Amino acid sequence: MIETFLTLAVGVATYYSDGLMQEVYTNRLAYGQVRPCPQCVGFVALNEARYLGAHIWLDWPGYGISGPYLVVDCAQTEHLAARVAAGRVVEVSRSVAKQLRMRGPVSGVRVLRAIRADAHLAFERLRLGSSARKIVALNKVGSRNPELELRPARLIKR
Repeated sequence: MIETFLTLAVGVATYYSDGLMQEVYTNRLAYGQVRPCPQCVGFVALNEARYLGAHIWLDWPGYGISGPYLVVDCAQTEHLAARVAAGRVVEVSRSVAKQLRMRGPVSGVRVLRAIRADAHLAFERLRLGSSARKIVALNKVGSRNPELELRPARLIKR
């Protein structure tokens, strides 16, 4: 199956210390904040809490796309501004870092989210210049994914 991806962020990837990501996953699982993901190849932390439990892919410079990863953690509110200022967009588990032979932060990593075919078509319509009203209508009826909002670039006056 060919996946269609939406880029959520581009920036620096870092990694957790040994065992910490697994501990976070175990806690999130116990509190019902994430579900098991047998098809996921590892765990990650993103800056925003709204992605907890989501499946994402990572596009590594010189390596390619890997995933899916289960988002099990997010930045603490008091650390978010510093992370954004430093360009940090994702943290991977130490086991993933070892697998990828990370020796430190990696720049230019793209965080990707798979999107449904109908959402991809809506983006194509937007790119090709369809009317904003059609995009808004598609947003109301076409997407059940709360993280994926198709919004026109300009406000619409009714």
